[in-house]
Amino acid sequence: MVLLALWNNMSDSKKFSKTKIRKLGDRLRLEKHATIPEDDLAMLEDFRVSFKGRISRIFNSLNDLSKSIRHDSITTYRLKRIDTIIRKLYRYPSMELDRMWDIAGCRCILNSEEKANKLKYLLCKEFHVVKENNYYESPPNTGYRSIHLYLTDSPDDKWPVEVQLRTRKDHNWATLVEIIDQIYEKSLKEGEQDEDFNEFLILISRLPTLQIDEKCRAIHLAHKLNVFQKLYSVFLKNYLKVREDWLVLNKPKHHHFFVIEVEGDKPIISSYDRFKEAEIDYFKKFSTSIGTNIVLTYLPQSNFENLETAYSNYTLTTHSIIDDYFQMLSDVCGFLLKQKNFKSFYRFFSNSQEIFYSSLANIDKEFRMIEDAINVDRRKAKYWEKDFRKRIKKRVKIFNQLSKEIERFSPSGGFSSLIFNYYVWRIDRRDKQIQKQILG
Repeated sequence: MVLLALWNNMSDSKKFSKTKIRKLGDRLRLEKHATIPEDDLAMLEDFRVSFKGRISRIFNSLNDLSKSIRHDSITTYRLKRIDTIIRKLYRYPSMELDRMWDIAGCRCILNSEEKANKLKYLLCKEFHVVKENNYYESPPNTGYRSIHLYLTDSPDDKWPVEVQLRTRKDHNWATLVEIIDQIYEKSLKEGEQDEDFNEFLILISRLPTLQIDEKCRAIHLAHKLNVFQKLYSVFLKNYLKVREDWLVLNKPKHHHFFVIEVEGDKPIISSYDRFKEAEIDYFKKFSTSIGTNIVLTYLPQSNFENLETAYSNYTLTTHSIIDDYFQMLSDVCGFLLKQKNFKSFYRFFSNSQEIFYSSLANIDKEFRMIEDAINVDRRKAKYWEKDFRKRIKKRVKIFNQLSKEIERFSPSGGFSSLIFNYYVWRIDRRDKQIQKQILG
């Protein structure tokens, strides 16, 4: 097969001229409503795979440099799928294929913007920078934040590799966009305009600095769009199954490289000791799974929680927005109590408890599965149990804080006090029963 020869020949991309690739892009754009000839598809595939050598070199350096800055940074690489390349040509009629610089891409997730800028400085010293887009310094109004570098080994190299550097918070936001696209069959990431979703995502991108009225608006939009109910239904369906797959994965403790395939909504995870082994398997899967999303990643702590952080849009099992939403609801409820706006408080409090109970029901199932899993792999199950207790205690803490607000600002005396206390007691009683059942 042609691809096998390309894997073993890092310099094969030299056979592609910019003019040749540009003409290929023009033909693919014109063939939008027709069957694309096999020769053009084969040429596009060869061009994609020709990035193998340069993306491997840049990924290795990115991985080493990021670990020198922060040991728990997460690095990954991927090649853009054929169908994604073709859709991008349709979406941007003026874009030339030889100027599509994100066909090969690496990403690093760090814990702060400061660390991202430090890594950018080190990469710019080691590689030739063709272009830089810093969306921290010049943020778009969509909510997206990241640093994009387009790097080559030397000024003579004509095909850059895109490197994205972003914080965990901004990575979480970007994966939320992709999850919404998958669940609602939208294309928000590709620029589709939807007034409600666009406003919701902009608000979520500013979550740490939102005022109370903005939090109310975000909650209203989430309720209108049924965001969290839909997220829960998908997460509930996938979480325990993907966790179970992870438990039985024959992965030695020292494996830190992973290849993740996602076809439909089911991820398949393979682990490796060395980058070279992972890379070879990545390209084998890449050549036979044209319609499948495939990524290669390095996880310094190779646990399921890191995998979920890096690829919540692949695993579709959980997302940080859930706890963020609980906190927003709690903040708004506390504010309404202080303002003695009890009617609005009832509405928000009921909403918060409904979602909280759905979360606890899922966690209850998870806890039972942990007990069964200890016999499968005690080490993995113990780590899972530790993470499980950390998550549930975090959620309980949010609502315990709200309980203190309720005690402090609830109405005193009269019929309104009687109604208020009965309503809250009825919900809180069920809350404590479930907490006791799960936490013991």
